[in-house]
Amino acid sequence: MRQAAPPVDGTVWLNTDRIGPEVWRGRTTVLAFWTIGCESSRSLLHRLEQLHHKRGGELVVIAVHSPRFEDQRDVAPVRRAVERMGLTIPVVHDPKLTTWGRYSPPGWPAVVLIDHKARVVASGAGVGTSVLSEAIDHTCQVAATRRSTHADGKRRSAQPLPIPSALPAFPEPSLGRLQYPSGLAAADTTDGKSRLIAVADSGNDRVLLLDLDSTSGEAHVVHEIGGLHRPARVCWIGEEAIAVSLPDRGRVVGIDVVTQEKWTISRDLTRPIGLMIDIDGTLVVADAGADQLVRIVDLDGADSEDGHGANLKNQGVIAGSGTTGCDDGPAGSATLAQPVDLVRSGKGIAFIDLATSGLRVLTDKGKVLTSGEASFREAGLVDGPLSKAMFDRPRAIARMADDSLVIADSGTSRLRVVADRNVSTIGARGLNQPEALLSLGSEVLVADTGNHRLVLVDLEAKTVRPISINGLVPDLDLPMAAPQDVVSTITVPWPVVGAGPWAIQVTGDPDGLIGEDLTFERSDPTEPISVPLVGEDGGSIVVTATGTDPVATASYRIDALAASTTHRIQRPAADEPTGGRLEKRRQKKRARQAEKHAMKDSTPKSVA
Repeated sequence: MRQAAPPVDGTVWLNTDRIGPEVWRGRTTVLAFWTIGCESSRSLLHRLEQLHHKRGGELVVIAVHSPRFEDQRDVAPVRRAVERMGLTIPVVHDPKLTTWGRYSPPGWPAVVLIDHKARVVASGAGVGTSVLSEAIDHTCQVAATRRSTHADGKRRSAQPLPIPSALPAFPEPSLGRLQYPSGLAAADTTDGKSRLIAVADSGNDRVLLLDLDSTSGEAHVVHEIGGLHRPARVCWIGEEAIAVSLPDRGRVVGIDVVTQEKWTISRDLTRPIGLMIDIDGTLVVADAGADQLVRIVDLDGADSEDGHGANLKNQGVIAGSGTTGCDDGPAGSATLAQPVDLVRSGKGIAFIDLATSGLRVLTDKGKVLTSGEASFREAGLVDGPLSKAMFDRPRAIARMADDSLVIADSGTSRLRVVADRNVSTIGARGLNQPEALLSLGSEVLVADTGNHRLVLVDLEAKTVRPISINGLVPDLDLPMAAPQDVVSTITVPWPVVGAGPWAIQVTGDPDGLIGEDLTFERSDPTEPISVPLVGEDGGSIVVTATGTDPVATASYRIDALAASTTHRIQRPAADEPTGGRLEKRRQKKRARQAEKHAMKDSTPKSVA
């Protein structure tokens, strides 16, 4: 006999009103027990969200947040996680594990399937996509058949069920600042101080290319690459291309930073996060959702539908049986637990498992070994000999010039150093759930994700220096209360790029919006510019600023509706001009293409 579904309780429903058994009657319900800091939970929730929208009112999905560790009982980090994921399914926070105790799920994540009579049909942990989808579809069909059939067996038209409302909790993109930066990669070093850095700005669905001067602590936006859904990590796969992991999409994409051409490197991963170029030029991916490390050989193949990458014959699993665990041994039979980041070390590939807070290594001899304590139930801040040390939900790892390893503990928001098989904690305070690290000499660049910023941490001095980023598009509402038939002047911020003095040009679209093109010169980066609006119709303003060191331009658009009271700055156009280092790369690429075409044209053609 099937068990009646107990009620679902919690301290707060984050994005909807309370949903109880009275809503379950007549439709299928799925309870998803999850916890923040678990990549498998995120993967499951996104799959259930897709099924929820596919089935409409036939299906109710409720995400029950059940804390795994003490610091996850606070509602604030749960709310931030829900916002970051942009979930559109109802979420309830259950810090006392009341609902967890009533259903007794086998682990994290887990699902409980409830039929149209509010009875528990099945439950399981880590249910695969196909099995889960088939079970839900079958239960929904049974419920729909019952609603469309009278007691005497005659057919009747089934009335559609209303969909329980759940509002997406994610905030609007904030182009004027970083939002949940999650990945870092350096292209090269030009003068010992200045570097071209790729930053995965996941909250704004973009990758930024920054020219970073680590001495001054300033960075300038060289270019923005948008249209990427929640990018996680990034790495350079050549002088002019990067690879970006998209966990929610199960893909790794390649991007030419000069032309912005995108292609799929791999499309059949579960939840790819960490990326690393190995010594042989292949790409190694930490697939947290599949509990495996995957090697991709051809990063620019021609066997996919879009003409690049995604050639499944060119990739293979190099570690992990696909079962969640922390068992060492031969790479093919060893079990991993949500690997999220990796780096080449002296003995092989060092990687970290999020679920067990374990530091592990895939040796060049094909074995997986675990260093220190690793456990699904315990995590902590324990220094000392590596064999006894403990980490707390590590999310990033980097190798320093002296071969030591730096690990970012998201659970304690601290940096840990592994050197000579000993673990120590860096006394750098003020970090909030860092997710990415980049070695820069004696310093490490940190994506201080919870604080939405980049910082430089000096490992010797144990100091934290925030990075000042110039050239980001500001987010502002510009007031304009003047009537339509009166000339109005608005104060416009402009993007500071390079060093001054700056030449600024303002153009309007349509042509009559500002009367004529305007030019300004500024030596003070804080001094605004005033633009007169004379057009009666709506339009946009493009402001372009050019600095001198490096030479670069940046543009943004402002809605300037004369009948409105505010003007909203919009996302930069994809084809806006860029300069500096990327312009030099573009020129080199054009030269190589021209040379290639010239050689092709000069090759004698055979005569049949």
